[in-house]
Amino acid sequence: MTAVLQPPVAEQRIAAARALVDDLASRAGQHDREGSFPFESFRRLHETGLLNLTIPTEFGGDGLGLGVTRRVVEQVGRGDASVALELTGNPGLSRRNPLERHYRDVLCSRVHTPQDDSILALAGKAALAAAAPSHEWAG
Repeated sequence: MTAVLQPPVAEQRIAAARALVDDLASRAGQHDREGSFPFESFRRLHETGLLNLTIPTEFGGDGLGLGVTRRVVEQVGRGDASVALELTGNPGLSRRNPLERHYRDVLCSRVHTPQDDSILALAGKAALAAAAPSHEWAG
């Protein structure tokens, strides 16, 4: 059973993501131009505990819900939209994670998907919207 994370810890994760915005943004353009993978950005996310947001606490994760995860992804998107979108595709998959159920359902060609997909779609849109003014392609 996943324990409910106390709000101060959730707020710490959101603040950590907010603190990384400039650092992520400093490399985003180069990775976009070169088509390279942002290894350093993911190292920074790992160091700040942002790669285990939805992993249940009994497995060493934060056990966060998708609402807090959305807020983290939005902050990361302010620095690098590509990194934020990657987070929406793999936020600490576990057997209880709605994303894992979704992937399983899609791979099995099932029609129904978890309702939490709408939260992730909104997170992705928010990440792109937050990053758009800072990218040259935003026009």
